[in-house]
Amino acid sequence: MKLPPFVGLEVDVATEPEFRLPIMVTYLLFTSTGFFAWGQSSYAQDPWPVPVIVCLGLINFGVQLGTTGVVTYVVDCHREKAGEAFAAMNFIKNLFSFGLSFYINGWIENQGARNCFFTMGGITMGVTLFTIPM
Repeated sequence: MKLPPFVGLEVDVATEPEFRLPIMVTYLLFTSTGFFAWGQSSYAQDPWPVPVIVCLGLINFGVQLGTTGVVTYVVDCHREKAGEAFAAMNFIKNLFSFGLSFYINGWIENQGARNCFFTMGGITMGVTLFTIPM
């Protein structure tokens, strides 16, 4: 079976960094679906396997796909400064993780789990759609 040339898998076709961005669609689908489902299952007080196994599984699977897409894109675009770019991405990720873990308990307490996770899903969708102009 021969793949179409626009996929970039042919030997004579040069791959561009932008070919790494379509994986962000899968990140968008899995991660935002996981956040929305987690918020709804917490609101409906579903048994623990639903939010933990299904929803958290969707979120983590999407995050892995998104991380792969972002890292390969940045390394392909900035090969000579890949180390610095990777350090900057890790710093931003750690700042976000600290802020989220520091404030999420109060956020859930004030707005409820459903609104909190729906907001996270919406933010995920909005930020991911910024890859379209690239």
